[in-house]
Amino acid sequence: MTKIDDADGERNVQSLIKRTRIPGETRPMFWTPDGSMYVYYAPTHWRHLPAA
Repeated sequence: MTKIDDADGERNVQSLIKRTRIPGETRPMFWTPDGSMYVYYAPTHWRHLPAA
């Protein structure tokens, strides 16, 4: 679960997956749950949600 919460308020509250394409070489990015695309922002807050 991620969100942006800054001077402009709380927004972009959604479930995303943090994944690294090449561990040790590329930085982790936040992806949509189906893995089809990554988001172009860095959330200010995130928390782990256990797998269902």
